[in-house]
Amino acid sequence: MRVCLITLVCIVGLADLTRPAYAADVEHDLLHRSKKISVFAPAVQRDWMWSSDTTAVCTEVDAGQSALQLVQYSVASAKRKVLTAFNTRYRNWLVGHKATPASPAVYASFRISPNGETLLIYPAAYTSIGNQNCPVVAAPVDGSTGPIWYSTGKFPYNLTWLADSRYWFEPVLNEGAEGHCPSSLVIRDTEKPAFTKVLPEDGKSMSADYISGVIKHRIVSINVGEGGTDMRVAHVTVQSTLNPASVTRKTIRLPFAAASAAICPTNGRIAWLVYYHGDPPAQTPASRKRKKLVTVKPEVQKPSASKTSLAIWVTDLEGLHPSEVGHVAASHASDIEHLTWLPGGRQLSFVYQGGLYVVGVLAR
Repeated sequence: MRVCLITLVCIVGLADLTRPAYAADVEHDLLHRSKKISVFAPAVQRDWMWSSDTTAVCTEVDAGQSALQLVQYSVASAKRKVLTAFNTRYRNWLVGHKATPASPAVYASFRISPNGETLLIYPAAYTSIGNQNCPVVAAPVDGSTGPIWYSTGKFPYNLTWLADSRYWFEPVLNEGAEGHCPSSLVIRDTEKPAFTKVLPEDGKSMSADYISGVIKHRIVSINVGEGGTDMRVAHVTVQSTLNPASVTRKTIRLPFAAASAAICPTNGRIAWLVYYHGDPPAQTPASRKRKKLVTVKPEVQKPSASKTSLAIWVTDLEGLHPSEVGHVAASHASDIEHLTWLPGGRQLSFVYQGGLYVVGVLAR
């Protein structure tokens, strides 16, 4: 599928990341640097979302595989708490939908607000069968009543919170175009549900698939390997919600193929999950103040073709000031999943071999 993308803010130049040079005082074994928070069971646990740097919320499938429940986890104590008030009030939104009795259940989609207090929920019963006017609820995590809207487009797609945790937007897809390119963004207000603001799009430059988050008043979209091409090339596009005509596009070249990327809404840094065959590049001392990664001489490399590694790197929004968080041996690029920034912007979480981990990120 050919994918389109969005662009914003004026960024100059082309960032080209060469093979990394590592700070001498940093340990790069990812699991050694990380803290395991919980066992992750994909058949039971579905959505991990951070309400604060110390608390995560997760949706779990009940024993009968018929509905979800919201559960809270404490990082410090590793204690699990079922959010009964939320699950009782929003029970109808959490029930799974089956197209046929024999088919697996499809569950609602969730988006947590930056302040961790509210979840946008749009139920599977509508997204699965494609009804017009799918309901969307802004459900407070404390279980109180939240406002309900009906989607503008055929079905809700990649709903995204703005940074203030009050407004959110819905991409309205350009049905006549190839790919998921919005013709507009419809902004909603949780405090004034009747409020609607429309940001027009050209239906070509922005991809709803790759909207990664919002930094203040800028919507950021990251598309790696656009159109199924080189996975070492990423396109970062940004659009201002204050001035929709202000759209720019930045190309970042990575030294290895990227499996995914996550944008930090607090400081705009990008976490990249990259994979490569052979041993990790040789570690050489380098200043963390370098704007670009330094190429390691070929003779110090000791490749092992049978070995695959996954690494997490962090750069700024322009692809500069890179540093490696850590790397780990892996058999496939999907061995690390759910790469996510914690709300404070100083830690990342990820799932690896059935465990949920949190790792600190050095300040730039």
